[in-house]
Amino acid sequence: MLTLRTIDTTQAIRAHAGDWDDLWRRSGVELPTKRAALMVQWIERFAAQAPFRALVVEEDGRWLAALPLIGRRLGPVMHVGTLPVNSWSSGGDLLLDAACDQPRVLACLLEGVRRLPWPLLWFDTVEIEEPRWTAFRAACERHALPVSHHVQLEMGLVDIGDDWDEYRERWSKSLRQNMRRLFRKAQGQGSLRLEVLDRLSPAEVEPQLVRGLEVEDRSWKGPAGTSVLRSPGMRDFFVGQARQLAEWNQLQLAFLLLNEWPIAFEYGYCAGGVHFAHKTGYDEAYRDLSPGRLLTMLLLERNHRDPSTRLTNCMGMLTAADARWCTRVRRVGRLVVGTGGPLGNTCLFGYREVWPLVRKLRRVLRYEVPTRKFEPGCAEPSKPSQEPVGAVQP
Repeated sequence: MLTLRTIDTTQAIRAHAGDWDDLWRRSGVELPTKRAALMVQWIERFAAQAPFRALVVEEDGRWLAALPLIGRRLGPVMHVGTLPVNSWSSGGDLLLDAACDQPRVLACLLEGVRRLPWPLLWFDTVEIEEPRWTAFRAACERHALPVSHHVQLEMGLVDIGDDWDEYRERWSKSLRQNMRRLFRKAQGQGSLRLEVLDRLSPAEVEPQLVRGLEVEDRSWKGPAGTSVLRSPGMRDFFVGQARQLAEWNQLQLAFLLLNEWPIAFEYGYCAGGVHFAHKTGYDEAYRDLSPGRLLTMLLLERNHRDPSTRLTNCMGMLTAADARWCTRVRRVGRLVVGTGGPLGNTCLFGYREVWPLVRKLRRVLRYEVPTRKFEPGCAEPSKPSQEPVGAVQP
């Protein structure tokens, strides 16, 4: 018999971390930042004063679905339920046992959705085409909960095989030539090597992570004030996150060293055979060497020689530079759900039917250029995308 449980404190999530993480493993969700400990860390850093609800469906003590929600204000008066996600990190997602009776389990979960205090659920940057989210949308439609979704961006993915040379031959000719030229140029300035730290203990994390964040601070992000080290509270946030990942043996810090000086850095993590490139930076003083691109190339070569890695997720919006490496894309978007009341239904109707016209008018008035869409493996952008694109909301 299915049981619906509502958890409203992070302390209770900590107490059930084993159940949460067990469901995370069975759900097909890859990001380790969506495990219980790191979700709680995200909430305590970014939404400590916000209302919290986690809907959980269980059967005989085994968790089959979980949906973590925090309340926030949308506009001047509207309060909505959102996932614990922002532009710094992703801290929560819909977890759904891939082997359960999903229509039955989701029907139980939606009973909890109807009882929520918010008229709308407003989810940004969800993987709307992944099976758990398509099943969730279908359940909403079956149970008469209005739902709308649209694509916000595409993320680049690189499928990892066991033949680096074969993968490299699929690059464009210009990319192969440019990377050979840059590699030779860098080697001509001294000793060039890749350093990957993926077996750090939690106690060893902070000095190595700060060493990498100093590289990011030497990029354009430092003078702009957007680097981690110049953003209040973010250094401690990422140190705490990295320590937890190290405890799980899922942290990966990568450095490109020229004469033992770090000229590029990547903060990443690995789980389920997937390498996540969360945050990268490079030293502006070495810009002519394109150190970020060299680091990406060397990490991709390393992944192709590692039988435990099956995928690299570039994370973030797909750019022309990323598209040259990628073998496919994953579409990420906004999902808005009415929780069953008249206010939510009315607001969702306005968002779905009226707001697209307002966005179109605003683009015309501001002379905005449509976001370009990039094809994997292409050096140049293709024609403008016809997909509706919106800015990712924190």
